[in-house]
Amino acid sequence: MSSEMDFDGGSAPTAEQKPIPAEGLHDAVCYAVVNWGEVLDDYEGIVKGTCKAVRFFFELDESMADGQPFILSTYPIKIKYGKNSGFVSTMKDWLGERDCPEKLVGYPLGAMKGRMASLQVSHKGRDDGTYTARIKSILKARLGAKA
Repeated sequence: MSSEMDFDGGSAPTAEQKPIPAEGLHDAVCYAVVNWGEVLDDYEGIVKGTCKAVRFFFELDESMADGQPFILSTYPIKIKYGKNSGFVSTMKDWLGERDCPEKLVGYPLGAMKGRMASLQVSHKGRDDGTYTARIKSILKARLGAKA
């Protein structure tokens, strides 16, 4: 007796791949800065407390087949001010070493909305056989980049 769900002992078919931007460097504009609220601040599995986090959303210069631009966002970035923090590193890379304030405490993150950037995009495989595009790094916009 055969069933419509019989895959002859093989695995289920893979999911359909959604359009994603190519890997590499892309011009982009930040169109939203979202306060992600309080998140756990942990290091190597040990919770040290909570801290605020932010997400940046970008519209890329590359469009999908339907003409709509690709949209990518960061994972929540913990707002911590130590010189080795991911937040400080991201801001220095994006603003440029010379243009980044020495102290980011109180920096108006909402001012990043509308700011150009160069995004290093990478791909990551999923269990269903598809890929997702991720922001590997946010860099200062290249000269001549247009919104």
